[in-house]
Amino acid sequence: MVTMHFRYARYLIGSLLLLLATLTQAELTASIDRNEVQQGETVTLTVTALLEDTPFSLFDLNTLKVPQPDTSVLEQDFEILGQDQRYSMQFTNNVSETRIFWEYTLVPKRTGEIRIPPLRWQKEKTPALSLTVREAPAAPTSDAPVRIEAELDDDEAYVGEQRILNMRLLYREDMARGQWPHPDHPDLVIRQLGKQTEFTRLINGKAYHGLARRYALFPRKPVKLTIPPVTFEGLLIHDIRKTLTKRIASSPELTLTVKPVPESASSPWLPARRLSMTETWTPDTTDLKVGDSLTREITLEALGLDAADLPEIVVPTLLEGIRIYPQPAQRDTRETAYGLTGRLRVAWAIVPTRPGTYTLPAIEIRYWNTVADKAGQVTLPPRTLNVTGDQLALPATTSGNTDTGGRPGTMVLENTGRLVGAGLDFHGRPCLVPSQARGRQRRGPTHPHSPALAASPQGGAGCFGFSSGGRIMAGKRDAHGTPAWRKRGPGTAYPASVE
Repeated sequence: MVTMHFRYARYLIGSLLLLLATLTQAELTASIDRNEVQQGETVTLTVTALLEDTPFSLFDLNTLKVPQPDTSVLEQDFEILGQDQRYSMQFTNNVSETRIFWEYTLVPKRTGEIRIPPLRWQKEKTPALSLTVREAPAAPTSDAPVRIEAELDDDEAYVGEQRILNMRLLYREDMARGQWPHPDHPDLVIRQLGKQTEFTRLINGKAYHGLARRYALFPRKPVKLTIPPVTFEGLLIHDIRKTLTKRIASSPELTLTVKPVPESASSPWLPARRLSMTETWTPDTTDLKVGDSLTREITLEALGLDAADLPEIVVPTLLEGIRIYPQPAQRDTRETAYGLTGRLRVAWAIVPTRPGTYTLPAIEIRYWNTVADKAGQVTLPPRTLNVTGDQLALPATTSGNTDTGGRPGTMVLENTGRLVGAGLDFHGRPCLVPSQARGRQRRGPTHPHSPALAASPQGGAGCFGFSSGGRIMAGKRDAHGTPAWRKRGPGTAYPASVE
């Protein structure tokens, strides 16, 4: 019996040591439910520890005391009203992930920009956060059990410029149910930012529950418009006897003056708080050989615009000796403390086909800086490529072949390329060919479908590309322009299309 107790105690001690050793290898993050509050309102700070491949269960976490983050650094600017701790665990591909959450309800002690300092836990620290605390409006003289507040970040805007609408529903009694519709206006595009958040506030010494919503507004046309009140209707529990009482409250009417596009603005019209454009080159070099592939990726990001409003980045005019294959553009929109942030990503594959020096022109995009209220622009400088090597030989027509499609049917194969899987047809259009020849260089055709075989005498258009070993690969196209290798039966693997 003593031996069993000893073994059990030894197991618990070992589990505790293993748990503490694992906790030191955690990823620590922090977030707040709102980036902007009014004086006297609460904000929730959530600290999350991610532990991967943990050898214990949630029962271990509940029975063993997990160390708490050090919150003493918060006491200078915040009052901590309460805290909560919870856990979650999930298994993916036999790997466990355990998350520990600490939630702190904070009340700022002052107004202005407050920095939430990093919180230390074990050997890790959370990132610093920023919170804006504004002066609370004058306390209402009436003691209404329900009220709605609404304000715009500015009462003027250009057509298409983002404005932020903040709305707060405050109620003193417990709510059984209620309806709080979203604002609406025919001359505004309205988009809710994030989820509805909860808070508490003291008004005239009484505690109110609060629900907060944020919206991004985009005016459609220049006009002085009025945002009508939004009305809440609900049943609240009135007294100790749980009596249900219907309550109604409306938000104040708001006015927004929408200005037309300035005459000095460029087209397309892009009103943004900030616009940035960056690029990456893979590989990051300006020295190439004929047949090499260079990828250029450009990212355009606008603060205060949806991604759908960003202009296309035009592919440069094709230079003699340079082929550019653009990939489909990718657009995504994120929600931040400043509203919407739209992002556009484009990528081009650049392939030189003859030696020489080539300069890709600069890319310039103009916009209207809504913070400075003046025109601005972002620019990517020109890029010069130095290409060496032998010029790629274009396919030649062999006598005796019948060309039913009006295109050459036979090709000359050269050992010059490096691009894998992609190629050009005789009209300069991108096409793909099978890449079975990768990793080996056969000197002659060995199979009717060999990628290193010239087109058959039946005619049709040819397609050529390059293997990883530097060997040009050819494919057959029929009279309709379809590569013959696409007509093979099931079980044949082909590279993904770049068309």
